[in-house]
Amino acid sequence: MVLFFLDGLDKISEWDETLKSQFRWLLMRGPSRRVWPILTLNSTMIGDAKEWFSLFKTFIYGKISNPSLADVLTGAGRANLGALREGVQFSMKEGNHWLRFWIPNLT
Repeated sequence: MVLFFLDGLDKISEWDETLKSQFRWLLMRGPSRRVWPILTLNSTMIGDAKEWFSLFKTFIYGKISNPSLADVLTGAGRANLGALREGVQFSMKEGNHWLRFWIPNLT
């Protein structure tokens, strides 16, 4: 298994078409070949990245203070992402429910 990390999906608008095409292939076929893409996105910098969201199956959210922006990203007003503790909590949707997780303090 290979984990592929990309920090900053919001920069995708700066990529050339060849790189975008190869990236789309990776997102669509990578997991079946045991390559798991893990990407980050600054929620205030969505830009052209939103068109890529349909290629992802799992979304993990951190704190998003702007409720309208959180609604755009999650498609639901029940996520309450503004209540998460920044850098410590995250949330994901499982079926119709929102699950919250804490990052443990190991010190």
